[in-house]
Amino acid sequence: MLARVQDLRNEWHALQQRRIDRDRDATHRLQAALTDEHDLRAFRDTWQQSLTAYAQASSAIWLDTAMWSGHAQRECVNAVIDWLRDCQAAGLHDWQRLVGAGAQNAPWQNWMTELERATFESVRPDGGLGKAGGNRAGAAAH
Repeated sequence: MLARVQDLRNEWHALQQRRIDRDRDATHRLQAALTDEHDLRAFRDTWQQSLTAYAQASSAIWLDTAMWSGHAQRECVNAVIDWLRDCQAAGLHDWQRLVGAGAQNAPWQNWMTELERATFESVRPDGGLGKAGGNRAGAAAH
């Protein structure tokens, strides 16, 4: 998982470097135009070319960033799924140990068996509670 995170971080840094390179190139082109071009028309043409190149580079970076974002989300989801699978496998393994038929669990198993038996015996076939024909007044007196 750490390798995935490092790969994503490296890809993000590469995108950031492309942005820096794009800005640096545009700045150098405009500086060169300001120092070399004494004609306003030539400067305007250089300016337009610089802006066009900047917009094209920006569009490519935005597209790659969107693709990186989708990739990063997919990697994060896969990491969470892997983590949940590991937790589930470990949890089910431990659960089997905890609920197993070991001697330490015998009192709980006996208690659950008795509770289940008492619950089913207390329900009459007609759906009522208590034993059929039982004396409720006598039961309350005890």
